[in-house]
Amino acid sequence: MEGPYVFAAFCERTLQERDGVHSLIRVVDKVTLHLEHDPPPDTLPAARLAIFATIVPYDYEGEGEIMIQAVAPSGQRAKAFRSPQIKLERGAKGTHAVFDTELQFPEMGTYWFEFSFAGRVLTRLPLIAQRAPKSNSRSTEIQAARLSNQS
Repeated sequence: MEGPYVFAAFCERTLQERDGVHSLIRVVDKVTLHLEHDPPPDTLPAARLAIFATIVPYDYEGEGEIMIQAVAPSGQRAKAFRSPQIKLERGAKGTHAVFDTELQFPEMGTYWFEFSFAGRVLTRLPLIAQRAPKSNSRSTEIQAARLSNQS
């Protein structure tokens, strides 16, 4: 089965229960920015999000860090988030990392977040940044995709 493997999600916040189990609150895949005009990129409202990642070793053994690299729609790379050093042992249970962030989106479109361990990209997760119609006054809103079963 090799490995390691990663599970990741964007959410508003996480809870860690007494037994160590994590709950992800309001899992999202879209950020809506409410802007009255075109502000300079350094003054854009930030979206407060938690990025949750679990890495499971399966047959993998080694040390490294979880690194999350955001790639803007234009291909520009932002500063990476890094976990502390993690030691994975073959057959051991997964290790969790929570990154509490304030993300800014200078471009509208799909941002891809690359999740790496020990220099190897394990998965990529999209997060869409979109501009809201000008009639709404809130500054930032995060949303989850709505799935429907169409028969």
